[in-house]
Amino acid sequence: MFDRFGITITKVPYFVGNDDLALRAYRFKDLRTLYTLFTPEVVFTACGITDRPFHSLLSFRKWLITTFPIGYVIQVGEVDRRRVVGFVGLYNFEPGRSLWISLAIFHPEDRQRGYGQQALTLVLQTLRTNHVVKTVGVEVLKVNKASLRFCQKLGFAIRGQNAQSFVLEKAVEE
Repeated sequence: MFDRFGITITKVPYFVGNDDLALRAYRFKDLRTLYTLFTPEVVFTACGITDRPFHSLLSFRKWLITTFPIGYVIQVGEVDRRRVVGFVGLYNFEPGRSLWISLAIFHPEDRQRGYGQQALTLVLQTLRTNHVVKTVGVEVLKVNKASLRFCQKLGFAIRGQNAQSFVLEKAVEE
């Protein structure tokens, strides 16, 4: 991260990964796949949303870009035949200070396999290595005990709460 002409510039990599799991910035051609995977049953109920905030591929694209200015698909499998199992969205990005993360593993059969932990660990390592932010926040619904345990296991601490959710935070630069 550096400051040029009063503008903070930071580099967030397009691709981060290893042999087992990769995070790749989503592309236009991923939209159709992501559109089918972002279903109320799988993703939105974890966020407290009961209806899709979009009703077409075009409105999905607009929703995705405005909700998550930086987003990665989580891919697993052989390098030449990876499949999408999840999504990591970065939002409320303040370079040098903080950002917020949302993570979803789409299908129940892909959960509890370490994909979320590997993906979040890769994101946090990348943010630390590139000195992008000092803290990362997540918001978890109070009824989502599994996500709360998951975040706490990765070092996030509760910093606040409202009627529906906990706000957790983790220092990136240690």
